[in-house]
Amino acid sequence: MTNTLHSFGCSFSEHFLERLENSYLNHDVLNSYLELYKRDDLKSWHEYISNDLNLELNIQGHSGGSNYQIFESLCNSVDKFKENDIIIVEWSYVNRFRLSGEDSENWTPILSNHSEHSFIDKESLNKILYLRETKNQYKNEIISYMNIINSLCDSKNIKVFYWTIDHMLFNYFYDNNHINDSWLFFDKHSSNFNYVEFILNNGGLKIEDEVNHKDPHFGIAGNKIFGELSNDYIKNYLKIS
Repeated sequence: MTNTLHSFGCSFSEHFLERLENSYLNHDVLNSYLELYKRDDLKSWHEYISNDLNLELNIQGHSGGSNYQIFESLCNSVDKFKENDIIIVEWSYVNRFRLSGEDSENWTPILSNHSEHSFIDKESLNKILYLRETKNQYKNEIISYMNIINSLCDSKNIKVFYWTIDHMLFNYFYDNNHINDSWLFFDKHSSNFNYVEFILNNGGLKIEDEVNHKDPHFGIAGNKIFGELSNDYIKNYLKIS
């Protein structure tokens, strides 16, 4: 039975081609890429790992996802986990949260760049965002999630790796000794380490660097560099030649 790479996170963990195809983006972004590259060039970082390690893919990256959504997605995939699978969890910005929509049973993501919500006034929303960014309880929630994930993975003989796009969250974990070698690129870590900047400094590019559309997410080169470096780190950790 083939093992699986399970990936959980926000938009930085979406499948690259699917992100370009999604309706919330300007469809000209995909067209701009297809004018310069082949569709097969639009590989997601996950594919560089799964192709090399011969793994199936379960990608659960969702645009605007909060850490609540990320943890819930992982919980909902538990029945898919098998011995010797690999899990990669990307924690998103700690100031993100979600609310139940008034006219829907779906969750509504609340992001830091949302000026208001239909039933939260701007002043209240800003206070909530401030508390989420400055109070350690919200960061400690993630530590509790990781305790559960680590225990689950140990019981099933599954290897889990972590990373985050939130440098404030990383710094809190780093300063309080909650970072270990299960975090991607642990050997490169230092105070104020930033995963996105690390990839860009190693030759990665963002979408806005490759085509004329403002989007800070990884482009072709960003996905390639992140995927290859992650694959190298995982293989070295697992002692796979």
